[in-house]
Amino acid sequence: MEQDPVVWISHRGYHTVALENTREAFDAAIEAGFTHLETDLRTTADGHIVLHHDSELTRTFANSLIVEKTSLRELLSLRSPHGHRLLTFDEFIESYAGFSWTFDIKPESAGPTLLGLHEWARRKKAESWLNEQARFLCWSARAERYLRQLFPNARTLAREAECYRAGLAVFSGMPFVGGIRSGRTYSIPRYFAGRDLFTKFFAEAYHKRGARLLAYLPVRDEDAKAAVDAGFDEILTNHLPLSMT
Repeated sequence: MEQDPVVWISHRGYHTVALENTREAFDAAIEAGFTHLETDLRTTADGHIVLHHDSELTRTFANSLIVEKTSLRELLSLRSPHGHRLLTFDEFIESYAGFSWTFDIKPESAGPTLLGLHEWARRKKAESWLNEQARFLCWSARAERYLRQLFPNARTLAREAECYRAGLAVFSGMPFVGGIRSGRTYSIPRYFAGRDLFTKFFAEAYHKRGARLLAYLPVRDEDAKAAVDAGFDEILTNHLPLSMT
């Protein structure tokens, strides 16, 4: 089978069939054929890294506890309305280290999370694994600088502010003022101010500057197809790749 030139990334696992960021969601994504997955990292009150998007657990576990203010033991005692359990970073590594990952470092605990990752990598002699299998999304320049101090060779995606600046510059017909950097991956949504951004014009504006372009959460199959046809490099999705539907 010919390899798909587009990198399809499962957003928090395939959570159409299971609660996001849980073992069941990642297993479902892998069973569906994904080899690249995305997840969110936070740190508990007692210094353990867990996989969860929101700081509060209301949406996922029907509980008002805050991840950063709660111990790991208490968090692991919780069950979602459908019986899912929070996944720890150690459990994640044990089961999924062979896959490619994008780690979204949530800002509420970015410092402790990055330090915890550094201590884990030192203890396990696993810095090369992080460099090869994982890349990072930091939400502030300060967090990214700290990441670089701890992991000089870490791969990162463009931060939200960078993506907005670059996208607005291309949108305005002045990509040269967008600060688009070679080797950097930028995310854009399907539409902005009513204009379709999943076009060859947008893809070429980034590619001419040596950057990669990621389609951010296309809602429908036709949105994903537009990104593929336009020449996007990556698609972050809550759904299945077009080749698997």
